Amino acid sequence: MLPRISIAVLLLAACSTATPEPTAKAEPAKAEPAKAEPTAKAEPTAGTEVAAQPSARLACTANDECLASCRHGAVNRAWHAATYPGGEACEDGCTAKGTEAPRCEQGRCTAYRGGALDPQCTALDVAPLDGPGPAHRCAADDDCAVHCEHGAVNRQWLSWQRPSECGDGCTSPGHEPPRCEDGRCVAYRGGARHAACTGRVVPR
Repeated sequence: MLPRISIAVLLLAACSTATPEPTAKAEPAKAEPAKAEPTAKAEPTAGTEVAAQPSARLACTANDECLASCRHGAVNRAWHAATYPGGEACEDGCTAKGTEAPRCEQGRCTAYRGGALDPQCTALDVAPLDGPGPAHRCAADDDCAVHCEHGAVNRQWLSWQRPSECGDGCTSPGHEPPRCEDGRCVAYRGGARHAACTGRVVPR
């Protein structure tokens, strides 16, 4: 029988030589996917803005769509006729001596004078004049006359024109002498206003 001391030594030796249990391997931490930052909207830089479309007063597609207006400079011919059916009560201005026929450039009527662009008569921001133009203006019935083509017009204005020959029209049977109403010559037929022969667009 072994002494107690020997038994204790043997137990101690057995404990010291025992194979240690393997420790669990640490799992690598999974990286969270990076969230994409919202991209900033590009701000428009100076000079990149889309050019505004020209107004009906200036818009054009060909040179013959433009007209030189005394008050407004180079403008669209149709706009001028609708705005001033009786012409403009204006002299010189943007139709003074040296004024050339306006041109349609980049979709907009452009004024020219002396062979060069005239910025003082291009894209003018001027309000139209109120009231009838010289061809339709009057102060009394006697100031008005009726013409087969132009309808009721100012008698003196008509004397300055070279109207084309025409038959009937606004002077066909049934027409009456025109009257001056609210400063404008008005055509009459059969005792009533005749709108078709009042305020007609006169030649530009």
